[in-house]
Amino acid sequence: MSTHGDQGRVARWVRRLAIPIAIFWLALAASTNALVPPLEEVGRIHNVAANAPDAPSLIASKRVGQVFGEYDTDSLVTLVLEGDQPLGDEAHRYGDALVAAMRADTTHVQHVQYFWGDPLTAAGAQSNDGKAALIQVYLAGDMGGSQANESVEAVRDIVADVPAPPGIKAYVSGPAALFAD
Repeated sequence: MSTHGDQGRVARWVRRLAIPIAIFWLALAASTNALVPPLEEVGRIHNVAANAPDAPSLIASKRVGQVFGEYDTDSLVTLVLEGDQPLGDEAHRYGDALVAAMRADTTHVQHVQYFWGDPLTAAGAQSNDGKAALIQVYLAGDMGGSQANESVEAVRDIVADVPAPPGIKAYVSGPAALFAD
């Protein structure tokens, strides 16, 4: 008993229907692309917090913010101010302007730790060579969530909108910025 006849018949039908089969698959691919949103968009819209709400370290971190009346979030970005030369008065005025703009944005920013702006604590927020300084910013929203990602973008916009003095750059870094990226 031979199956060559059956195989030949199937091959003939596939050959005869090759164009309709190709059109079917192209139509399926086109309609899927048109009707189903891209994975990146779904991820951005339906993202979830990065940290488990019952993690002991998260509870402790939020407790610190609550005890000091500063924040109730796990979303933290660090602004890095960096200069070609040691940072001076002009860089401090730039840092002051950034901090003022961030503190004014109460929708996205819960708290700004500006140790570099206080002469008593400035050394702890500045590099040994004096060419870099840190400003910590606690954001609205749980890290990795939509609100936190929006808050990271708002801080980036602030940094872009406040003009930097010549030779000084500001970078938005830290865990919430990494998740937003």
